Amino acid sequence: MRSMTGYGQAETEIQGRIYRVEIRSVNAKYNDINLRLPQSFRSKEMDIRKRLQTRLRRGKIQLTLNEEISPDLARLQLNEGVLETYRKKLQNLYPGADINHLLPALLRLPDVWQTPEEDIESLWAGVEAAIERAIAALDDYRMKEGASIFADLEKHLEVIRGCLEQIEKLDPERMEKIRKRLHKLTADIKDQADPARLELELLLFADKLDINEEKQRLRHHLDYFVQTMRSDHSEKGKKLNFIAQEMGREINTIGSKANDAGIQKCVVEMKEALEKIKEQTANIL
Repeated sequence: MRSMTGYGQAETEIQGRIYRVEIRSVNAKYNDINLRLPQSFRSKEMDIRKRLQTRLRRGKIQLTLNEEISPDLARLQLNEGVLETYRKKLQNLYPGADINHLLPALLRLPDVWQTPEEDIESLWAGVEAAIERAIAALDDYRMKEGASIFADLEKHLEVIRGCLEQIEKLDPERMEKIRKRLHKLTADIKDQADPARLELELLLFADKLDINEEKQRLRHHLDYFVQTMRSDHSEKGKKLNFIAQEMGREINTIGSKANDAGIQKCVVEMKEALEKIKEQTANIL
């Protein structure tokens, strides 16, 4: 089981340049990718995006590639337009100030120095390997988070199972109380009602109060949920969320049919556990 939340980073040094890759992911309904790349690697955006879509599948994912370069004028080109834009913005913030002494700092800002296009391919192999290591680190993080979620889900499922067992114990007593009330009611009105119609109405009423089918289906959903948790299903989070919704329907029906204080208390506890399960399934890949 994998969580959609994760973090991974990697670093590499190539030809005197240091490249740092950071990848963060949080839960999202679909695959939402945001890239922050140096200007010199914008041509590789589609390659990186496709790799992330294939490897990480779902989640809101942000990849940042930082490039630290020592200005080697023999190999780099000064982007005068970018430098002038930085200078103007700084001048607008501090009108009248002498900012010439800040030139060394401006020269270290992103995209001021450009790598010649012909050098990008020679750098890409190393950067690509760093991206792959960062993805692997994020995937490892997701696995660890997934193991924690698995344990938490098991705990909440046990709460629901325990409450269901308690309902099983309380239900015979509830049905006995119902039978006594119905017996008294029929004794009071048997001389005023058609016997066949009265028997039919009593059967329908008893059926409306019976929760055996709901208990059985809820037990089945609990088993199916655990089975799915342990499977290799590609869209496990979505499937678990769907099963949790089905569990919720059965729990609500038990609550509406039971008309018993002890069972209602169990229903409240099951609903509370189920809400925590739903919160967790939203973060499962």
